[in-house]
Formats: sequence, C-alpha cells, structure tokens
Amino acid sequence: MGKLDVLLFYLRTSKSPSFICRIILYSLFGMFNKKNVLVRRILKALNRRPILLKTDFGTFLAYPSLSWVLHPNYEPKIKDVILKNVTEFEKESDKIFIDVGAHVGRYAIEIGKNYGYSVIAFEPSPQTFKLLKKNISHSRIENKIHVFNFGLDSKNGSVSFEDDEFEGANRIVYGGERTIRIPVKRFDDLKIKNIDKTRLIVIDVEGSEYGAILGMKQMLKRSKAIDVIVEIFENSENKGAILSLMKSLDFKHRQIDSQNHLFYKRTK
Repeated sequence: MGKLDVLLFYLRTSKSPSFICRIILYSLFGMFNKKNVLVRRILKALNRRPILLKTDFGTFLAYPSLSWVLHPNYEPKIKDVILKNVTEFEKESDKIFIDVGAHVGRYAIEIGKNYGYSVIAFEPSPQTFKLLKKNISHSRIENKIHVFNFGLDSKNGSVSFEDDEFEGANRIVYGGERTIRIPVKRFDDLKIKNIDKTRLIVIDVEGSEYGAILGMKQMLKRSKAIDVIVEIFENSENKGAILSLMKSLDFKHRQIDSQNHLFYKRTK
C-alpha cells in the first residue's frame, strides 16, 4: 500500500478536496526533520481538523497523520490471519478479542462491529485514548468494546511514556523528550469475565511486548484455542526471549511478515 493508494482511497471516500491537499502537504513536510520547530508547527496546523470518515469497518475521525491506518488494505497479511480466526470460531458465542495498543481502534472497531467478538482494548496514551473513545461512539458499538486507559506490563506501577503527537508510534521509554508517566498493570491481575473465551489477541506496543506478554502469562498458559499476533522489531533485544516464552507456553509460531509474528495454540 503506497501513498498513491491512500490518496485514491480518500478521493473516493472523503469528498473533501481540502483534506486531500492536507494529506499531500503533510506527506511532503513529513519528510523533513520533525524536531525542527517550524516543521512541527506546520505539521500541527495541517493535522488540526479531522474529517469524519465512514467505512465498511467503522466510522473514524481521520487526520492526515493517520490517513494510512484507515485504508482498507492496511496490514493485509495480518488481516488474513484475523479472517482465518474469524472463520474458525464463527459459530462460537461469547468469544473475545484483546487489542493491546489499540491506537485509534482500527482493529478493535472492525472486529467488534463486523465479526461478533466482544472486544477488550488497551490504549495508554491519554490523547489517543480520547480519539479511540470518539471513534467507538461514532461507530455506535459502545456495548461491544471495553476500553482501558493504561498499558500492560509484567508488574503494576507506572512508566515513562513517549506520546508521538504525529504518527501514533507511542511507546514506553526510559528517558527522552516529550515523556509522560502512565499507569501499567499486569493483565493476569485484572478481573475480566469469561477471559478464557479469548480467541484472538493483537499486541502492537512498539517494543514493550515482552513485558505485556509476561503479565498475561497465566491466561495464555490456560488457553487451549487462541491466536496471538505480536509485532516484534527485527532488532528487538527481547525477540529471543519472546519466542522462548511463547514456546514454553505450548504455542507454535510462524512469522507473518518482517516484524509481525503469529503464535497459535490448539489443544484439547
């Protein structure tokens, strides 16, 4: 999916020439150093006013900085894995999807709206969480999605967090600019009804996936039929530890693409 594909999609769906122009200008200025004060001011101005975008997978507030996320062909290989899970568990009632790092709700809303899953979504960024809530409301599926404004980790507490106001690559960090403190919790400590009916998990937490998985180790160990999609950077120092941990929990593994992995389990 290239930039031209994104532009053509918004030309067909947005009916807003000014928004198309802002996407183009945002893309051009986005090639410059975003630490430059003038560049940041221009990007902020271009990104100020969203449009309401109605799609087959939900209704979203669309910003130039996040226009690619709402394209129908966003992450097609991951979508294929999700659709196989949907097909396999189609007749099962009360099934649950867990979205760790839900962002603006691209997966949470589509899966809750179209595929019959109850959704549990975690988004620690305060600003992104507000946008997620608005998108859920616009899509009219508040009764299908339970959202939590904290991160998942191997222990309860708080951590430093870098909130990227442009691209949405929010992540736990150890120092750096533009950081805030956010709460984190162990998933296994949460009291969630019917959690063993979880059939699908997507974890996209920009480098903090090992802690998130450790914190849900007991639930994963109990699971008998589940798919877990995890984004792991190729240079991640925790990649080997994640693969070993999931193997110890009886998961099989295959790589989806350059940085996304599927861990799956089917036991009686």
